[in-house]
Amino acid sequence: MSNILIIDTQESFVAVLAKEIATTGHQVVTARTLLQGLKVAIANPFDVIFLNAEMPNGRSIGVLPELIAPPPCPR
Repeated sequence: MSNILIIDTQESFVAVLAKEIATTGHQVVTARTLLQGLKVAIANPFDVIFLNAEMPNGRSIGVLPELIAPPPCPR
């Protein structure tokens, strides 16, 4: 089972994609904004992230380095 994050503003698309992925046994988390998606991605490890490349509230490609960066080491 993989942990999957979907970041997109299109509610109907997210609902269909999340439902289809979940039926295959994967854990799905959704975010409606880049900021929300970034916060969730930093707080939780994900195996796959679906990211709309043209989000209206920011440059999606610009947050890719932060989304794929390894989590900070605990002290």
